[in-house]
Amino acid sequence: MLTGTRNPRTPIVCGVIFGYPSKSPNPCYPPLTWQTYDIDFRAPRFDAAGIKTADAVVSVRLNGHRVVDQQAVHKTTPHGAKGGEKPTGPVWIEGFGRRVLYRNIWVLELPEGGAGEKAKAE
Repeated sequence: MLTGTRNPRTPIVCGVIFGYPSKSPNPCYPPLTWQTYDIDFRAPRFDAAGIKTADAVVSVRLNGHRVVDQQAVHKTTPHGAKGGEKPTGPVWIEGFGRRVLYRNIWVLELPEGGAGEKAKAE
């Protein structure tokens, strides 16, 4: 998830997945104000031989506004988990060197066929 405001040179908005553009308006509250994220994440799928059969899929609502809708994520982000994609965990929440505080984080595993994992951070 990216923090901050839209960069006029790139289509990046607060709450999107690093490296994936968004046409959503920026629903980010001012600095030092708590933000609310609702994240639906389905991990990438692999067959018995370990070959990836489906990309991870992410949807994000920031402060009640959808900023990412069923975005296929083709690989890990540059600052994410090292060692490639995996069928389970970890979920990384980053601050990119800025002071970012998180609280009230929930991770719920949904039944097979559901959205995957749902994390709620306020």
